[in-house]
Amino acid sequence: MTFKDLSLWVSALRSGDYGQVHGPYKTTSNCYCGLGLLHVVRGGKWSTRIFDTFKPMNDENEKTLCHDDWDMPSHLPTRIVNLNDHDKISFDELADYIELHKDEFLETPNED
Repeated sequence: MTFKDLSLWVSALRSGDYGQVHGPYKTTSNCYCGLGLLHVVRGGKWSTRIFDTFKPMNDENEKTLCHDDWDMPSHLPTRIVNLNDHDKISFDELADYIELHKDEFLETPNED
């Protein structure tokens, strides 16, 4: 992940401009989970509506993103999902976590 993406993500989380949701990446009411908001600041594409939610799409091949596609070490997307969806921490608390662990987020993902 680039420093610019990390900074934009933290700013968006703290802005108060986005509603938070636990579970889907994005809802029809434009609420987002933590990873969904990262996809927004990166200008990513979204799937067509599936019930009342949308899934982030990969710009290169138009496939739904999976946890290995987030340009960060593979354990971090799972951690963000757990903090957002299971622990239900606020976007401000999520921004705190990201800033505290920013060096991990800025690492080059492992190529397996």
